[in-house]
Amino acid sequence: MRPPIEHRYSLDGEPYLLREATMFEGEQRIQQYYALALTLQPGLLHPDTGQPLLYNEALWGSYRQALEATNGNALYAKAITQECLVEAPEFWWASQPVAPGMNGTTRRVVTFKEVTKDLWQQQFREVTTFMEAIFRAQEASPAPAPPAGPGEPPVVATPETLSSVFRGRAE
Repeated sequence: MRPPIEHRYSLDGEPYLLREATMFEGEQRIQQYYALALTLQPGLLHPDTGQPLLYNEALWGSYRQALEATNGNALYAKAITQECLVEAPEFWWASQPVAPGMNGTTRRVVTFKEVTKDLWQQQFREVTTFMEAIFRAQEASPAPAPPAGPGEPPVVATPETLSSVFRGRAE
């Protein structure tokens, strides 16, 4: 098993670090963040009634596809940031209140509350670079050709001349 890929970078002179989620639960959380971001998009209103669109309505499928096509990359980058951001300036973090079973320790979670549009565009580019590094690492290297066995001839078949029946012009 290879070590997780890390991507260190600097935005506005501040250090950042993204670390690959290598556990199954991390991958699941990324998918959940992404799915939740798609469902919580504002403006999911029925075009005729103006009421919020229910998830089981037939139109939900087309709305989901439209949202995914227009904003899907940004939402996926946001999900990656939520799960993989390890080091960033303090404004990226919000402390979660202590919950039962946490032994009295607070947990920091990523928040986008104070992230400006320009900063998000820079972050988006860095997440894209990070994901490209992960995809390159996951590409399987081609298997080498097996070595020739002993006694194998270098030529598979001997060349033969074709009869006039098989010769012709290709058009």
